[in-house]
Amino acid sequence: MIISLILGLILSLAALVFALQNTQSVRISFLVWHVNGSLALLLIIFFFVGLLAGILVILPGRIRSTLAMGRNSRELAELKIKLDECKGKLEKFEPITNEKVKATISGRVDPGRKK
Repeated sequence: MIISLILGLILSLAALVFALQNTQSVRISFLVWHVNGSLALLLIIFFFVGLLAGILVILPGRIRSTLAMGRNSRELAELKIKLDECKGKLEKFEPITNEKVKATISGRVDPGRKK
């Protein structure tokens, strides 16, 4: 957080120095539009237009990821509940299984033989 703040301040300071050093007027033409203005001001404006375009390109994927993460969190919560239920059911059968295993080991019951 603090690193982002420091980087933002450094970038702002650099933009201010850039604007103060590039005050000459320039003319920009695009199709039928013509704009006269400070070089620094026009470059900063087009930088932010490019930044906005980049954000708009990234935004749909970010929204999809956030929605998928929400779905996955809900599914994980449901699966944890089902796991707890299965563990509860398994605990009911564990004593029986342990008795059968102990009986098999002691030789009292042969699991392969039918009586």
